[in-house]
Amino acid sequence: MNRHSFLPHWNYIPHDASGRDQERGHLELIGSPDLLGPKAELGLAAGLRGAGPDGGAGPDGALSVREAAGVLRNRVRGQRVSVWGQVGSVHPLLEVSGSCFFFFCLDDQQQTVPVLVKGSRLWWAQCVCVGVTVCVTALRVCVLRGWRGNSVLCVTDRSEIHTGYTPGHTHSEATHTQEHTHPEDPQPLPLSVTGPAHSDQLQKDQEEAEPEELPVQSGGRIKRSRVISYQGTVTEVVSEGAGLYLLDRKVGLCLAYQPPARRKLRPGDQVELHQVHFLFRPSPDFPPSMLCCCLGSSLRVSAFSRVGGASREPGCPGDGVLPRLLLQSNRGVDQYLWTYSLASQLVHSLVPSEPPCPPLHPPLPHCVCLLSWKLSETLWTQRGQRDIYSEMLDRPHRCPLDQYQVDPFVPQLLSVSDVLQSLRLSCWSSLLPPGVLSSSQVNSGLSWSCSTLTSDPRTGDSLRPRPLLLVGVLQLPSERSEFTQSLELRDATAAVSCVVTETTEEENGGQRSAFNTAWIGSLVCVRSFTMVTERFLQSEFPSCRHLDQNGFISNRTSRVYLQFSLDDLIILSPSVTMATHLRMRGAEPGSEDLHRNQREEEEGDDEGSCLKKRRCDEELSSSVAMVTAHEGGEPPRPCVSMVIRVESKGGVAWRNAVISGSDEGAGLQLGFSATALLIGPVVSWGRDPKNQPMTEKEAEPEREEKVLLQFSGVSSRWFPLLQPGSIYRLTAPNTQDSSVLIGCSDAGQKGVELHADSSLQVRPDWRIHTLTRPLLLPHTWTQVTWFWFWSDPAPGECIWGQWLMLRGKRWH
Repeated sequence: MNRHSFLPHWNYIPHDASGRDQERGHLELIGSPDLLGPKAELGLAAGLRGAGPDGGAGPDGALSVREAAGVLRNRVRGQRVSVWGQVGSVHPLLEVSGSCFFFFCLDDQQQTVPVLVKGSRLWWAQCVCVGVTVCVTALRVCVLRGWRGNSVLCVTDRSEIHTGYTPGHTHSEATHTQEHTHPEDPQPLPLSVTGPAHSDQLQKDQEEAEPEELPVQSGGRIKRSRVISYQGTVTEVVSEGAGLYLLDRKVGLCLAYQPPARRKLRPGDQVELHQVHFLFRPSPDFPPSMLCCCLGSSLRVSAFSRVGGASREPGCPGDGVLPRLLLQSNRGVDQYLWTYSLASQLVHSLVPSEPPCPPLHPPLPHCVCLLSWKLSETLWTQRGQRDIYSEMLDRPHRCPLDQYQVDPFVPQLLSVSDVLQSLRLSCWSSLLPPGVLSSSQVNSGLSWSCSTLTSDPRTGDSLRPRPLLLVGVLQLPSERSEFTQSLELRDATAAVSCVVTETTEEENGGQRSAFNTAWIGSLVCVRSFTMVTERFLQSEFPSCRHLDQNGFISNRTSRVYLQFSLDDLIILSPSVTMATHLRMRGAEPGSEDLHRNQREEEEGDDEGSCLKKRRCDEELSSSVAMVTAHEGGEPPRPCVSMVIRVESKGGVAWRNAVISGSDEGAGLQLGFSATALLIGPVVSWGRDPKNQPMTEKEAEPEREEKVLLQFSGVSSRWFPLLQPGSIYRLTAPNTQDSSVLIGCSDAGQKGVELHADSSLQVRPDWRIHTLTRPLLLPHTWTQVTWFWFWSDPAPGECIWGQWLMLRGKRWH
């Protein structure tokens, strides 16, 4: 350092990998420099002349590691010492609270002394290598808060480092130790007792003995990693942003547990790893042999790649997002590797090929990383915060990489298109019906058949050997959907029809059809589901022996749908209506949240309560903007609405109806009808209230009117969400005319009185929102209850009775 040098071998690397920003770049030395001219009176020589009682201890009086350990135990204020020893570990450069520093440790056979380097001596990180003997002068003892070991040696402004130091060196000899050695004459580098491992040796050792296995835990086997040294060549950059690489085409390397280095690794770099953790099969999505660096590991590039620029993989999910999240929490490497695999798959299944306009903030790749991290938090419990000082300085060494889990049933994410393609390819693999059948029986049995697969291979036949996950947005079916009367799960690749159920509130906990419209537009993860494949075949097989001849098949089709319960969904990003529903559900009558909200309303002058409530609302709604633009930014649109209670619902059938947007007038369309009770009058709004709680102006206690809702064409897609006994808000957008929601009565002949409900044709652009907490006013309906009672005519005979509390009147 501080010498005039000639640089014969170098690469110029622009700051921007594309080469457009030519003014900001750096030189990468790929060969040792040649010194020019006489020695400058700088650096070590100046430090030696300044050594003394006022300038600090010199190298002549350097203490051994064992003696320095005694100085740490008996601290003397103002004391400056020099210490020599072999470098056992070099820890990465950290920045905490705006202060940059790094540690390296001097070892002998029995003792270890940590040295804290900061300030103007940070360039020592380029000179300190594991296995090199050094002497460090003018060190002081300082107390490191946050570490139970407490005392460490810290550099001062007069500290100097002497590489290649041995006891008994003279001043002139020591000044030569800072010269850089040439590749032709490298100084010895004792890495470990047996020397550094290579990929072949690592594979051989692994076949002989796997890492220590601990008692079996729920969900997989817990193993203990081994700490080794390794030398290898970077052959592939798996993900620069996630800190994942491939060494020697066989061994995975994870650097996510260390802060990102300024100079990224590139294919062709030769690296030396010390105190690195070796793990075997921590993830089924990565190579069996994995090396992971923690804060106690050392990484050094021993030979630079001659590649001119850093290689950047096209599918890197969010540059550096996952490692930054990892530094904030204590996660196992098996969990981190799974989270990265999930993020990579989410990029394929959620991010469209064309970027949205205007671009979203944060960008979609960053959103994908946050979503994968959020999903992993639901599958694994937190270990608490990382203790960075203990991870670097504790002896024996402890860190999040000490143990890892090997689970062959770790979930696997598939896109919707992958599921559909696999099911359609496998559904025709076998046509053989059971038994010996006649020709008519064979063709009749093959005309329709059904098969089911589960998402978890541990519960039945499955599509993959690992449990499956699906991530997508729940939507109403489109006009081109295969099932026009069921919900859809859609991602960026395809959409699949779904039969969605939920658990009832009764004691037996049975399943019923889902009715809450707040799920529409929510990004969810389906953890458990059943895949149903229906096959339709028109054939004329003479017998069972001809089933392998496709010439007897005149037509064959199949359709696929999923069945799952709302209990098996994880909300990754709620829709606006779902966010409202979650807030209301958290403040149900009798809950602590409701009492807290009431207290906050009573204490309106308490700014802390208001800020806390506002912060909770922001956190709940922030995830909405991660995937879709927040609707709060849209201009307010007027609308009219009315609150209804569905009494009954008919089935979907082909009906004569006016076809909107067509010159043909009337025609056959799929549709259904539903009878609803009007809770109140038509109300005008300046903005769509969606599923906000019902207001007093929407209820009319004395009203007893029913309406027959007609759904046809596109509007029939509301069929799966309209359930008898549920309360909904029917909204007509972009109008203030209340007459659009007033039904018309059927005109009868003169003198004939018709006792029919008014009819209302639901238009395609109207919206329906479920009200889970309707307003409970005096003389209004409350609920429908079924119960047993004894009849008088036949004592002991049990019959059904229904009591309905409606507007203060009893009906049975």
